[in-house]
This record gives sequence, C-alpha cells and structure tokens, in this order.
Amino acid sequence: MSRISAFIPMDIPTVTHNDLRPIKSRDGKLKIVKTQELHEAEAKWEAHLAAALPDGHEPLSGPLGMELKICFRAAGKHHSGDPHISKPDLDNLEKTIGDVLQRIGAIEDDCLICAKYVTKSWNEIPGVYIKVEEIS
Repeated sequence: MSRISAFIPMDIPTVTHNDLRPIKSRDGKLKIVKTQELHEAEAKWEAHLAAALPDGHEPLSGPLGMELKICFRAAGKHHSGDPHISKPDLDNLEKTIGDVLQRIGAIEDDCLICAKYVTKSWNEIPGVYIKVEEIS
C-alpha cells in the first residue's frame, strides 16, 4: 500500500477556499476568482507539503484515505490539545489542502479521497500531520 505520512511544522494559513470572490468579466458574466491572499496561502501550503514528499514520489491513485490533524499555535487562553473552534472552517481547510496535494503531484486527483478523518486543534508546535494512503 502506498502512502504519504508526515508532520509538517508550519504556521497554518487562515485564508481558505472560502476567500473566492465573484467578479464581472468583460462580457458581463460573473466568474469566481481567487483573492491574492488565497494565492499566497496556497503557495505556502504548496512549499511546505511539496518539501515533505519523498524523492521520486509518484502520485497516489485509486481510492484514497486521508487523515489530517491541523494544529494552530497555542497561545494565551488556548492550550495545547484544546479544540480549535473558530475560523477558518475545517471543510474549507480540507478543500484547500486537497487541491494543493493534487497540484504538487502528491495525489492524482482530490476526488479520489473517499475516506477521511480531520481535526483542528491548538498545539505548542503548529503544523499539520498528514497521512494519505491508497485503500482497497
């Protein structure tokens, strides 16, 4: 079974796919575009996740299971291990990470993720634990 598994220390970007904006094109039609902040957040995710891929990694394919533990920097009233119950929303973080995993060639397509376990919490060491594996 092929898999990617790593803890990637990083400050978690708080901009997600919820930060898409409608604009009117020249022909008067509305289209959805990414904000500059979303481009920057995705670039940060890409740099950190790509660095965690092993050399010669082939994209995972077939049905995929994914586990994500998203850890925000604990400070002030937030203690390590406490649930993170404020924005960004968990589903928007998942979408951003899935798209980035596909873009960097970690997975063939994010639509192949058919099982997942995802949490977000506060932690002394901020970052993301990610495990993606081919399942049968």
